[in-house]
Amino acid sequence: MPRVLVCILTSSRPALARLCWESVASQQNHRLSFDVVMLVNSIDPGHHSNILQVMQGTPVRVVVSDSNGRPGRGHNSVLALFQELTEYDYLIPIDGDDFLYPTAFHQIEKTLSDPVHCLAVQTNDSLTREKRLVRHVGLGNDWRLVSWFDDCENWWLTHQMKNPFLEHIQQCATPARPILLHRTALAHFPRSAYGEDFRLYDDMMFFLNACEAWYRRPTEFRLFFTSNTYIYLHNDMNPASASNAAVDYDFEQKLFTAATTSGFDHIKRWQLAELPHCQLSNPSGFNSNDKIAFAKKQTEALDKLN
Repeated sequence: MPRVLVCILTSSRPALARLCWESVASQQNHRLSFDVVMLVNSIDPGHHSNILQVMQGTPVRVVVSDSNGRPGRGHNSVLALFQELTEYDYLIPIDGDDFLYPTAFHQIEKTLSDPVHCLAVQTNDSLTREKRLVRHVGLGNDWRLVSWFDDCENWWLTHQMKNPFLEHIQQCATPARPILLHRTALAHFPRSAYGEDFRLYDDMMFFLNACEAWYRRPTEFRLFFTSNTYIYLHNDMNPASASNAAVDYDFEQKLFTAATTSGFDHIKRWQLAELPHCQLSNPSGFNSNDKIAFAKKQTEALDKLN
């Protein structure tokens, strides 16, 4: 089996990063050979020492990179670290306030028999206390698990994603997040695959760069998207996360307009139904009830931190 680098990116709240790592360490029914690196990218001078303290006694290697206080710099640092550590074939990137379901590696492993250069999740489950008119279940103490559960069809064919080239960026959501990158994928991205000055939409630039690379070289850059809900669980209630920070959306729009004035001729057409989809079967031995139980366990752990 190929060697995998799991990189947890953290900028604040070390106890959350520890919970994230515990979800990685608890992966079930897989054969991946992996190591975990925790990448500290923070403007908090004490965060590095705090991470070393909470991760003491674990096999996790802790690395520090330069931060400008924006998530894009941290995400690009993850890619740079992967490029530097040439002993690894694949990268699994995780934000340090999120979680992997116990079946994440099992699901990802299904794509390795027919090599994928970049696998991205079209949707991820979310833990939230916000009331939303979307499919969800209550977990107690006002927590909700937002999930499409076993509805894992091709979202490009069934959902309308607003076009950031036509709409104000505030009205748009990044359509997917990368969950697996092969080493050869790095050659198809610019040096800054993520936008380093964005407060929130740095990942939109990664999505656009990935799609444009696939359009230009579809056989050399094998990109796939999946809507399987048994991989990634987003923590929507971390007050320190970029998604919950105050955002100047007009400034984000200016950044986006400047970053996309050239070089995105194919994806600008916004024909997302053309993008390749990877249909993953649901895991055996882990169903929606198990998913809910896992999510509830995470909320109980989060409540103890607050």
